[in-house]
Amino acid sequence: MVLTIGVFLSDIISVFKSAGPRCRFKFLTAKGSAEEKWVRQFVERDDIVRYRLDSRHPTLEKNSFKTIFRHSSLASGIGRRGITHLLLTVDAKSRDTIARWAYRNNVTIIGSSVSLMKKLENKIWFDRFLKRHRLPVPDSQYWQPATEKLTLPLPLVVQKPVSEGGEGTYFIRTAKDVRKLLKDKTIGKQRLLVRRWVTGTSFGLSILITHDGITLSALRQQCFGRNGDRAQMFNGIQWLPTPAIKPFVPAIDEMGRKLGEALREENFFGLANIDAIVSQRGKISIIECNPRLSMATPQIIAFPELMGGFSLVDQLVIGCLPRSTKVRNKFSGIPLSSFSGSVLLLRERNGKKCVVKTPPAIGLYGYSPKKISFLSADVANFLRRPKQFIYFSLAEENEAFPAHDDLGWLVSNFPLFENGTINADGKNLLTYFQPT
Repeated sequence: MVLTIGVFLSDIISVFKSAGPRCRFKFLTAKGSAEEKWVRQFVERDDIVRYRLDSRHPTLEKNSFKTIFRHSSLASGIGRRGITHLLLTVDAKSRDTIARWAYRNNVTIIGSSVSLMKKLENKIWFDRFLKRHRLPVPDSQYWQPATEKLTLPLPLVVQKPVSEGGEGTYFIRTAKDVRKLLKDKTIGKQRLLVRRWVTGTSFGLSILITHDGITLSALRQQCFGRNGDRAQMFNGIQWLPTPAIKPFVPAIDEMGRKLGEALREENFFGLANIDAIVSQRGKISIIECNPRLSMATPQIIAFPELMGGFSLVDQLVIGCLPRSTKVRNKFSGIPLSSFSGSVLLLRERNGKKCVVKTPPAIGLYGYSPKKISFLSADVANFLRRPKQFIYFSLAEENEAFPAHDDLGWLVSNFPLFENGTINADGKNLLTYFQPT
């Protein structure tokens, strides 16, 4: 049986020729968008499903799945084209809306249940889950600021239980920071997760959990830096060759295996992206779980060496769907990989509002320090060598972006960071793609 699956291009930008024999993808795109103009250059017309976005502010809200599913003609397009499944990233704020939409339209969202995903993304629930399974976490406290005192020593990291990215995260170094936090009206009466400030290298790990087993990805470093008035903005990821992390591999393998087994006990099937910190002495602390596709997913799809050497798309689709056969306990740890590509987020470099007058062409580019050349709109030809990168953005002509917003991103097969800091090649690309 061949499954007909709908995907948004921004979710899996290098998926086009990696679906495998059991899957056929239909690409969902808004009519008249820059995305549609791009994909029509190389995808067959029959594989494109266009929808009309009826929102009053289509340009500002086109990235919101909640808006797309509520205010578009997507349902009729999916019905006409025989789409039975959707493979997509679902942000926490959109989960309930999309679950109700899928139920009404008889469409299956590939992955675990919405209720389980919401639990995993709740930072307090996940902290308790980790402690219950004796997995490594920083010391913590569940704090109600209006009625309780902090019991952990400074410095601390305080987080709202339901938040994404840096939103809802507060770094508390001094008593003055505590007083400032207590005056923040957005906190309300909710209980907050407070954790001891852990120092070390931040890394990401993808864990694929299917009925056939548990598979770990290679490691990627999470890279941060200043943007305008913000000191700790997430800039992207840098994949780490396995030899560079060899001393930590056994401990991370064991942590990943135990966490994968614990998640599967909760009936989780799919891709779980784990944020963690490893200290200089090799102590691991798990920070949070994002149970969905991530910005690292396109590289795992394009370069199978990053996760077990197989087709991630095929495993996500077939390996995670319900089946009658018994669950297997096969485990594959961190693979031997030499890949050192990156994902670099594009922003206005001074952290100010900006207008993108003429967006660059979406697609595959060749790179050398002296020459950046557009190669093709078709990113399926993304190779291991020579130096290449994919540019992707949903920016329209003359679109205004608020300060610190992401304008797009670059997915490369070569390093754009060094020790967590943007390197010379990364800076060169940031200059080239500054808004004009």
